[in-house]
Order: sequence, then structure tokens, then C-alpha cells
Amino acid sequence: MAKAKKYAKLRGNIKPFVEDDAAWQEKVEKEKEKILGGVSDASNANVTKLSADYCKTRDKKDDLDDKLSAVNITIEAYAQIISEILQDQELESIALSNGDSVGLSDDIIPRVTDKRKLYEYLGKIYGKDLIYMLTLNHGTLKTMTKTQLEQAKPYLPGTDVFLRTTIKRMKKGANNGETK
Repeated sequence: MAKAKKYAKLRGNIKPFVEDDAAWQEKVEKEKEKILGGVSDASNANVTKLSADYCKTRDKKDDLDDKLSAVNITIEAYAQIISEILQDQELESIALSNGDSVGLSDDIIPRVTDKRKLYEYLGKIYGKDLIYMLTLNHGTLKTMTKTQLEQAKPYLPGTDVFLRTTIKRMKKGANNGETK
């Protein structure tokens, strides 16, 4: 038997985590019943067999992750090629015969190059006492950078900004123009 983990003594003393997504948890409960052969009480199940099956399932997932990674690389290659062609031809999108369309999509990507400069600047705006107690997450930095650019102001001190132009697929019949 393996040694108990450092938080094992807290089991039963702290509330167990419960998934917030009820629909997802309902699917998990149905899968548990399927795994247990329709029995809801797992106390008499063979934990060794269940563990072996779990490992086999994890191996399948790892194989699928590898395949998905390869598909994602192919999708990115298509996106880069199509994006380049659309930009060269000064097109924003192209409609396909099946009703789908593919169009350019721009995204601002800020990177911190000098943390001290950035925090000094933020300290001037938000107060030095407050800003040094906080960390700046990427989403906040991105929003602040977009605001600067939209107002034709220079980049935040201590940052560099990149524009990533790629493509998005607009699927025929998507709700209110949402992309899929």
C-alpha cells in the first residue's frame, strides 16, 4: 500500500468537491452505473479490475490526444495559408458553396517585456500600495492593451504587442453569427 498523501488527513473534515455543472455530473453518474453494471453501490466492486480499466481508458485518451494534436497542427497550417492568401488578395472572408464561410480574425497579444516598468506605470494609475499587492493576469493585460490601442495611445510601458491574424469558420445557420 502506498503512503497516505499529505492532504489525506483532511478527508472527511473538509467538504468534498461537488461539480458545479449538474448536466455534466448527471452524465458522469450514468457512466458510473454503466461501469458498475447497473449497480449504484460501488462498495463491492473489484477495485483492481476498475483500476486496470481506468488505466486502459486513460491510454485510449492519450492516443486520442495525440491524434487531436496532429489534427490541430493541420488546422493551424490551413489557417496560416488561408489567412495569408486572404490578406494578399485584400479579402476579409470567402463564402463556400455549402453556406459556411471562412474569414479573417484579428487578436491582440500583449507580452510583458519589463515587469518593473509596467508595474511602475500601473502604480501611478492605481496607486502603488494597491498595485504591488496584485498580480496582473493575461486577460486583464489584454483588455488594458486593447483599450490603449482603441484610444490610439501608446503601448503600456514594459510591454510589446503583437497582432495575430488567423481565420475563423462561420458555420451555416450558426446562432447570431457565432462561429464554430
